[in-house]
This record gives sequence, C-alpha cells and structure tokens, in this order.
Amino acid sequence: MHEQVPWAGVIIVAVTMVGGALLVHQVVRRASDGRLRRNDFAGIRTPSTMANESAWIAGHRAARRATDLGAGGMGLTGVIVLGLRDPWPFLITTLSGAMWVLFWVFVSARQAGKAARSASDIT
Repeated sequence: MHEQVPWAGVIIVAVTMVGGALLVHQVVRRASDGRLRRNDFAGIRTPSTMANESAWIAGHRAARRATDLGAGGMGLTGVIVLGLRDPWPFLITTLSGAMWVLFWVFVSARQAGKAARSASDIT
C-alpha cells in the first residue's frame, strides 16, 4: 500500500482554496459597487486602478467575470481535493487549480487596467 496525503493536508488545501475563492469574489464585488474603496491591501491594485475612485470602480467592474471564473475554479478545486488522498491526483489537482486562478488573475488585472485607463483618461 502506498502513502496517502494526510487528512490535515487535505483539509488545509480545501479550506484555503474555498476560503480564498470566497474572499476574492467578495473583494471584487465590493470594489466594483463602491463598498470597498481604494486601499493598499485588497482589490486589483495596479497603477491605473489606483489612479482615482472612478478608475478603481471601473476596473473592478470590468474584471468581475474573469475574477469569478478564477475564483470559481479555485473553489471547485477545494471541493474536489476533499475526495483525493492519493498523492499524485491530489498534487495535480491542487496545482491545476492554482494555475487556473493565476491565469484568471492576470486576465482580470489586464481587463481592470484597460477599463481603469478609459475611466480616468490615463494613457
């Protein structure tokens, strides 16, 4: 019989993925509707989105769909790993979920930057 991923490891990855997905979703939602103002800690913080409040909101509105796709995949990964104890499937699923969300983070940042520049006339 081969080694299995310890339950503590499975739970830590699952909670991190699902919790991170919920957090990302809420941050972008709140920033896009003005409930989360520009800050140095949460949100899509690029030079263009940080230029002013209208750029901040426009950027987050533009990035909502891509962010939700990334967060959704991240959350789904957290649920899937709960059923995986074999090391290789666990590792491949976890890394795939991480790459998925990373891809959508870059897409979101690009969309947010473009919309923010349009909103604040930054070139």
